[in-house]
Amino acid sequence: MDWTRRNLCGVLAGGVSALTLARIEPLGAQEAYPTRGVKVVVPFPAGAGSDVVMRLIAEQMARDLGQNFIIENQIGASGAIGTATIAKAAPDGYTLGVGGTSALATAERLVPNLSYNPRNDLTQIALLATFPQILAVNGKLGISSLADLIAQAKANPGKLNFGSLGRGTSYHFGGELLKLRAGVDLTHVPYTKSSDLLSDLMTGRIDLSFSLWPIIQSQVKDGTLKALAVSTPARLPGLADVPTFAELGFDNFNLMGWISLMGPAKLPPEIVAKLNKSANAALATPSVAEKIAATGGTPGGGTPEAMQRYLESEIALLGQLMDHLGMTKA
Repeated sequence: MDWTRRNLCGVLAGGVSALTLARIEPLGAQEAYPTRGVKVVVPFPAGAGSDVVMRLIAEQMARDLGQNFIIENQIGASGAIGTATIAKAAPDGYTLGVGGTSALATAERLVPNLSYNPRNDLTQIALLATFPQILAVNGKLGISSLADLIAQAKANPGKLNFGSLGRGTSYHFGGELLKLRAGVDLTHVPYTKSSDLLSDLMTGRIDLSFSLWPIIQSQVKDGTLKALAVSTPARLPGLADVPTFAELGFDNFNLMGWISLMGPAKLPPEIVAKLNKSANAALATPSVAEKIAATGGTPGGGTPEAMQRYLESEIALLGQLMDHLGMTKA
């Protein structure tokens, strides 16, 4: 009786273990990430360069990973509102987002009541693109060169203004660096939408702005705007007649806009690796690279670690600039 009971218990125990294992193994196989749609928070307006690039990459990643990547624009506070949503999300890979200069590299210094730590509360996945800056002025000003602009600004301190897509964005820093290096006084006018900025630049409500080439291309060609300089080390294709800042005597004026793919902190390494691989594959697709170039950007790529190092370098570089400018939280 005891022998039968002991063997029966052993058989039952073994059967339960076998059933448990049989149930767990298929479940694990079924849960290979992603099993449902992924939300991608873009903390910039629809139609902005970063939004366009992320949509291109999201479309390719959806094909690659077999699930929809759904873009959700959450604008405000120079990108900090949308970035806070990403930072507070569950680290399961189903809420990702786009990072940029204003929300990551300068937010701790410039955004009041910031609810996240850019270094510790987010996981960098990949660099998506970089964006050179082009300085353009309203054509009615009669300014034909950077030297002309500087001369007019010095003759009229504080009267000329420049627009940007928000305090702490790379385009804001372009204007501030120009003020510092040229020794001129320009008034900053922040915008939330590139369309509003462009409209005011065209009508003369603002005098100048740093911008992306595709945004101002037609206006430069018809004379509404005048392109004066580019922030890249070499002249841009299609802009052979527009000099670099370095050519005009402004060394180390290589400020670039950039965007990254990121998620919340503690994102599992295997999910990070899968997303990084998919993003890099998307960036290597010729059609995607061509369309990114059409937005004025250069495709990124690389490892999560490389993106984190790039972020750290941007925080250090822009921190030094903010120190020079005395920039603090509003």
